Amino acid sequence: MGMKDGIKQWVDTALDVKDEIAGELIDAGLDPKFALKASTVVTKKGVAEKIDRYFGNRNAAEITHTISNLSEDDYLN
Repeated sequence: MGMKDGIKQWVDTALDVKDEIAGELIDAGLDPKFALKASTVVTKKGVAEKIDRYFGNRNAAEITHTISNLSEDDYLN
């Protein structure tokens, strides 16, 4: 997989997670607008943590290589 495809999969996964979180918050009785905002905050924090875990202090070439070699199952787990 190329770097662009890897980035697209990361973004798609993050958006899917955001939707799941929002749905769970709405099902729990929260106002939908608040649930969407809260799911954004939670998703951004989670993505930032995953980026730090995967990439740490790697340089651009190492990050490109890592993104290109991640399998679908590794995304945001």
